[in-house]
Amino acid sequence: MYFFKTIFTTLVLSGLSFNAVAEGKVQVIDNGQDGDKRYYGVTCPDGSRAGVTAEFILPEVDADPETRRKKNPNLSTTASAKKVKLKQICMYSNSGKEECKPKWSIDAAAEASCQ
Repeated sequence: MYFFKTIFTTLVLSGLSFNAVAEGKVQVIDNGQDGDKRYYGVTCPDGSRAGVTAEFILPEVDADPETRRKKNPNLSTTASAKKVKLKQICMYSNSGKEECKPKWSIDAAAEASCQ
């Protein structure tokens, strides 16, 4: 019985120490994509919440392979998809501040939204 209490106590204390370390950092959670935007939730070190979105330029894709073949007869039916380009990254702080930049990382935008 003493062995199980020791193991349980060790696991609880190590779990609490990991929480204490993560508490001082900005946490970014991927909330998924809708259309041409990917949404991220941000939890700031003080417990407040903010948001970040990444906006993309999606290429136009013809779903019908026959339409694609008529436009370009040398194109196979298994043509590779075009690359998606990043348009801008926007941060939304809980104080109402909104800022968008074309060349910004998700982590940098999350840090800026917490200030």
